[in-house]
Amino acid sequence: QYFGGHHASGADEFKLLAPLLEITTYLDPHLLVAYEFGANFLAPRPPNGAGEPERAIRLVENGIRANPDAWRLYYDLGFIYYFEKKDYAKAADAFQRGSRIAGAHPFMGILAASMAQHAGDMQMARMLWTATLDTTKDKQIRDNAVKHLRALKADEDVTILENIAREYHRRTGHWPNSFRQLIFARLLPGVPFDPVGKPYKLMSDGRFEVADPKALPFISQGLPLLTIDRGTEYSLSDPAQSQN
Repeated sequence: QYFGGHHASGADEFKLLAPLLEITTYLDPHLLVAYEFGANFLAPRPPNGAGEPERAIRLVENGIRANPDAWRLYYDLGFIYYFEKKDYAKAADAFQRGSRIAGAHPFMGILAASMAQHAGDMQMARMLWTATLDTTKDKQIRDNAVKHLRALKADEDVTILENIAREYHRRTGHWPNSFRQLIFARLLPGVPFDPVGKPYKLMSDGRFEVADPKALPFISQGLPLLTIDRGTEYSLSDPAQSQN
């Protein structure tokens, strides 16, 4: 409730989140959802979390000590190491340790193997968020996973669409000014829609933007050239400059 209220109101700091989770798990060290909540919301940087990955790691490690047979906690630990620390060796180790626990979900071994094989960032992120969605019952964590999966789809779509625009430019010497041109050139089967059901916007310089960035809060592609949202500035490079 504390995080949900602060996040909805646009607060960038969650100073009480870590101590609240630590107190909660001290009083009930077997409350597994508290550790899961810490992995999802204590570790990420503001405005999407409290920005305290080290405390999140300590929290989950304490959970593992108190609940050594809870394979889900190893997943939470690997989740933090992958997304927040970019420590893929420790993430793979956490997934591998969890995969050895009786009753562990089969995807734990798959995640460990994929991590060891250096699966692509988007592919790995999709696997992790899908696993989160499939294995948690907490509504806020599920909603968070859905938003991240939508963002991954939008990022993938925009990358593909901008490659298509570059191909059109290569063929014709100019950027397309409508979807009709791309469809007529047989580069697109129809007007593309983003994961929330709105058509992408084709810009005059070959970029693609989502119609409503606030509906896709975690995207890294498809943002307007200059979007100000609670003091944060985003930019997207010209496709012609991103070919290399």
